[in-house]
Amino acid sequence: MKAHQIAAELQALYQPAIPPLAGQGWELMRTLPPKRPKLAGLVFASIGQRLFLLLEDIHDTFQNKLNSGYFTTAALTRSLMETATALAILSRDTTGQTLNAFLTTAERDALRRRNGIARLRSATNPDVAKAAATETHQADGIVATLQAIKAKAVLPTSSAQFPSMEERCRSLGEHWQFMYEATYRDLCEAVHVAFMKIPHAPSLAFRAPDQGAALLYEHSRATNYAVEFWGATILECCSNHPNQSALDQFHATLGALLPQAAAITNKFSTLTKSHSISF
Repeated sequence: MKAHQIAAELQALYQPAIPPLAGQGWELMRTLPPKRPKLAGLVFASIGQRLFLLLEDIHDTFQNKLNSGYFTTAALTRSLMETATALAILSRDTTGQTLNAFLTTAERDALRRRNGIARLRSATNPDVAKAAATETHQADGIVATLQAIKAKAVLPTSSAQFPSMEERCRSLGEHWQFMYEATYRDLCEAVHVAFMKIPHAPSLAFRAPDQGAALLYEHSRATNYAVEFWGATILECCSNHPNQSALDQFHATLGALLPQAAAITNKFSTLTKSHSISF
């Protein structure tokens, strides 16, 4: 079976399945009990919406840019995974300490950025020095805003930093940790321009004897990653949802879709999956 036929089969599976599944997930998230304090609710809603927007963009890219959209899908899926783990960790926060760590980390990062820009105000290049002065003023405002939010929120004191991606996955359990090691690291190679992803540029991939099979396989796999990670996040955040029958229905629908997608993706040849490159 040719690679384009396999990828088209996966497109045909996802095209009618993802929108209603996303609708089920959205309804579950929308009907969760309100988060307290109010800031926790705003943070959860914002990150949750981002999770769904990323899935929508991944689905759209896979459907409409199959041959050229792999690196876009890889970057979006990596972002989805980071978004998902942050949301899952925050959903477990019952004391406000994790939210405080989230805000504290944002303040630390904003201050680090501000100080890095400020050092360039003395750059020998006058254009750089002038731009750095302007950007430092704006960065000062961001730091002040974060400090004001933190003061107003009156969250429980915590000296901890918000956990890294790896730490979040380890905390969430073995399934998440496996997805980090097997999936997230692979996507980082695509995002960070690692050598193993050199064959997946379309100009190289479609000149190869397999006519782009490796690229189509990686694009299919990245899309599968996104759907699985997104679904796992909905299940994690909604584990105590008041409507357990709706949660069970979502779980069943997702549980039926993922094996079908895996079976289609497994049709790609062993050679296609080997990341070989000819030169």
